[in-house]
Amino acid sequence: PASKLGLKPGEFITVQNAINALAVKSANDVATVIAESISGTEISFAKAMTKKAHSLGMKKTEFRNASGLYNKRQKTTAKDMSILAAALITKHNRYYKFFATPSFTHKSKKYINHNSLLRNYKGTDGIKTGYLSTEKYSLSASILRNKRRLIAVGSGYETKNSRSKQTAKLLTYGITNFDLIEIYNSSKDTIELDVWLGKKAIIDLIVPEDVLFTLDKKNYKKYEARVIYHNPIVAPIIKDNIYGKLIISDTIKGDI
Repeated sequence: PASKLGLKPGEFITVQNAINALAVKSANDVATVIAESISGTEISFAKAMTKKAHSLGMKKTEFRNASGLYNKRQKTTAKDMSILAAALITKHNRYYKFFATPSFTHKSKKYINHNSLLRNYKGTDGIKTGYLSTEKYSLSASILRNKRRLIAVGSGYETKNSRSKQTAKLLTYGITNFDLIEIYNSSKDTIELDVWLGKKAIIDLIVPEDVLFTLDKKNYKKYEARVIYHNPIVAPIIKDNIYGKLIISDTIKGDI
């Protein structure tokens, strides 16, 4: 049966409990209530969801309802769900914490989070389970270990237990076989450039944000990083203009 909180017509629920009901209980009726409160109708909300998804790069996703319940015109992919998870974590981190909520209580009834990895797998801090009769059990999970963030998404699992076990295996594979390398640090790394016709003969080229790259531990040597820029450059130098590019290459497959 579809997961729900059992709200009745005319019943009120706090926004806090509504969010908890979605993150912890997967309450489909609450998803509908929120959708109608924001957009007037659930289909209007679904259209807004699709528009937002496409803006994030989720090109193979189409929403037709707020809950994720089956609709033959509704579709997504594991990759798109990983994009959504990453966007939630990086752009809306203050709300991401709700997905680590172990339990919540509504009308004296306690609900336990469906994501067992929160209790059983080190570093897990979200995000969401799912179930449809057509695709079986699914899970999008994320861990943070030693400043490394990994996200795993899968579906088609036959049981809740296999969902958790296979997702844990995938996360363990990522932790074991890959490293996160800092290529450039925006607060301290600079590149010196010669300047023509300027007040200074040399300026520092900076990167606007930290540059991190995930490498396969077995193939460290097949990657290389290089900066391409015109040197010297002609004054005036304008702040925030782009004067070079950082290129990360796989020596076998080419530029990444």
